[in-house]
Amino acid sequence: MGISPKMKARLESIDRLVLDGYRVKKIYNAWPELATLSGVPKNITISNPAGFSWIAFFFPFAVYAQIKEWSYFYVAGFVSLGGSVLNKIVGWDPSMLLGLALGLQYGIFFSIFALDSATGESNRAGCWAFDRCRTAHECYVHNSINRT
Repeated sequence: MGISPKMKARLESIDRLVLDGYRVKKIYNAWPELATLSGVPKNITISNPAGFSWIAFFFPFAVYAQIKEWSYFYVAGFVSLGGSVLNKIVGWDPSMLLGLALGLQYGIFFSIFALDSATGESNRAGCWAFDRCRTAHECYVHNSINRT
C-alpha cells in the first residue's frame, strides 16, 4: 500500500511517541490506546497526534478493509445493533447520527490503526466479541452433535 507524504508525516509523529516510550495497544482488541510503559494512557479519543483522516471518515469500510483492521466491522455491527434496539424502544432512528459518530471516531483512529497494521502487531485473533461468538457457535454445534 502506497503512503502519501502527508500520511507518512502523521505516522512519523506516532513513531516519535513510540520512541518517547508510548506503545500502541488495543482495548478489547478494538479501540487503540497510546500508553507509556508504566501504563499512563494518552487520550486519543478526541484528538490524535497524527491528525484526522478524511478518507477514513468518508470511506471507513474501504480503508479498514485495506489495512485488514477487522475490529472496525465488529464495532460497526454492534453499534448498528444497538441503534436498532434503540429504534425499537424509543421509536427514533439514530442510524445517521451513529454513522457520523463512527466515521468521526475512526477518522481519528485511522493513522494509529495503520501504524499498528504496518508494524504487524494487529490482526492477531480478531475482536474479543467475535471470539466469544465463535466459541458459542462451537458449543452449539458440539451440543447438537452429542444429542443425536
